[in-house]
Amino acid sequence: MHGHGQAKLEKGYYAYTGSALGDGSVSLQGRVARHYQGTKKKRWHIDYLLTHKKAGIIATVAASSNDNRECEVNNLLKSIEGVTVPIMGFGASDCRHHCGSHLLYLGQNSRLDEVADVYRRLFADVHLQLCCS
Repeated sequence: MHGHGQAKLEKGYYAYTGSALGDGSVSLQGRVARHYQGTKKKRWHIDYLLTHKKAGIIATVAASSNDNRECEVNNLLKSIEGVTVPIMGFGASDCRHHCGSHLLYLGQNSRLDEVADVYRRLFADVHLQLCCS
């Protein structure tokens, strides 16, 4: 997804993988908090999606790591039966592992348990936070 074109997404649940290896606003806590903000400067592909009136966050699954492992998580999520890539290049403009997209379509069910299980297989300390909306 080069530029900021429009795409039609199927109704359902999606998983987005990203990393946060810095301090302050680019720390894990800063990035997650930013995604929950309703109004923000649109900087990344996910910002455009999350500020759409029909999009919302149901949960975040996060884990601490000293290494960027978002592609590893993304590829394991893609291996779950029925998970598909809805928009090539979404959130993957700086991806060096040829993921194709860091936004995945999960279908009509949230599959939150399966997503959390992927994180638990890779990380010792996993945090699952359900959203209020």
